[in-house]
Amino acid sequence: MLGRPVVGFDRSMCAAASANAAAGPMTAAMVKQRLQEHEVCRLVKLSQDRPKPSRPSAVLIPLFMNHADKKLSVLLTQRSSALRHHSGEVAFPGGRFDEGDENPAATALREAREEVGLQPHQVEVCTELPVHLARGRHCVVPVVAFVPENFQAVMQTSEVDAVFRAPLEMFLSSELHSSYQIEVDNMKWNVHSFDY
Repeated sequence: MLGRPVVGFDRSMCAAASANAAAGPMTAAMVKQRLQEHEVCRLVKLSQDRPKPSRPSAVLIPLFMNHADKKLSVLLTQRSSALRHHSGEVAFPGGRFDEGDENPAATALREAREEVGLQPHQVEVCTELPVHLARGRHCVVPVVAFVPENFQAVMQTSEVDAVFRAPLEMFLSSELHSSYQIEVDNMKWNVHSFDY
């Protein structure tokens, strides 16, 4: 069970993927088209084109196409239990914006390289999803990208305890999804969990 919040979970991704579910297995091209139809496809400079939040961050949502069954899966990490914040949580690779990052995709790609060894030349960035306000007042930009099916993660063990793939369909199933609210700093937050 993924009993911890999946950082950056966004219903736009579900809408984009489920819109095609009736038509059969999703292809990378179909997912790209659906995302673009939802008008979330834009890469912009954080420092110039977005209001700068106190903690701007980005996560990478790495998608893999299984060529045997034509189904998509997504790469997730389990954060190190030794970390001070969000230890042991299941998350997408990602982290805070650095001054040298040109845009959210650059942030997400840099963090993915540091955490799981994913090199930028292995990634086809597709789109950004709408900004997500996460616990701790992090303003997170999810960046969707396609990664070769044969990618082998190399974990940075100081940051990550585990790396695994989960079927994208899992995030579309209401039977596998549950949520509850917590209150942090007088703000209510929805925490999503998925049985896997």
